[in-house]
Amino acid sequence: MFFSKLLYQLGRLHGKLEKRSTKPEERRRVNEQIETLSKKILGFEQDIRDIHERIKERSEAGPDVGSSLNAVASGRMPNETQREFLIRMAPVAQY
Repeated sequence: MFFSKLLYQLGRLHGKLEKRSTKPEERRRVNEQIETLSKKILGFEQDIRDIHERIKERSEAGPDVGSSLNAVASGRMPNETQREFLIRMAPVAQY
């Protein structure tokens, strides 16, 4: 949703540049805003590609990756005392 808002803003800025009544100072400011938005959009596109790559790698790795995460969650964490472990793992009593 946020990504689509950026694309919408970029389109509006390009529309401002197309108007003949736009002053030179405003054109310079709009061009700077377009550059800033374009950089943000490129950053988000790279993030999306990275996320898709990680999803693909994890799906190709198989279920072993997820089970190791569950094993850590069900066991004691490093540097965790017995008391902290019991507090973290204890069910919440309903009164």
